[in-house]
Amino acid sequence: MYKLFYFLVLFVWYLSPNLGAAQVVMQSYLRIDHSGALPESINFPDKGLEYQFTYQDHPSAVKCSYTLNLSSDGKEINTFDVRLRNLDFTFYLEIRMQGPETALKTLSAIFDKSNKWLRVKFAAPPGCSAEDEQWDRVNNISDFQELLLQVITQLDRNVQLTCYQKSG
Repeated sequence: MYKLFYFLVLFVWYLSPNLGAAQVVMQSYLRIDHSGALPESINFPDKGLEYQFTYQDHPSAVKCSYTLNLSSDGKEINTFDVRLRNLDFTFYLEIRMQGPETALKTLSAIFDKSNKWLRVKFAAPPGCSAEDEQWDRVNNISDFQELLLQVITQLDRNVQLTCYQKSG
């Protein structure tokens, strides 16, 4: 009887951080398109920045692919490949960015599902990062739309998107 009680106490203690917490990344969210806008864009202050994550495929329960389309004032800036990995305790998002004059670089974002924080990192090519570049950790992410918005917000704040603008 003591072993059963001990096991139950350990089991409840293990689950306690997640009790009552809503799930941010749900499987159903990973099979649909997502879009949004930053009305107060740093890169395009008068026009804002719109983003569209277009679902491509879902080869496994863990991985899926998207295309990210960035635009401002109805004009396309560029389209990037996006890879998502939805693991048990973490969620990874990778945006493969390449512009007409820049080498291929990958923006990486990690989301801790238990503690609901997001961290974004990117090593922009010389001349393409903001002067006051600062990749902040964002706490208390409450839903998937907010997670995507925070990734785009950090990208807008820390990278000069004109380096990735399509020519023409």
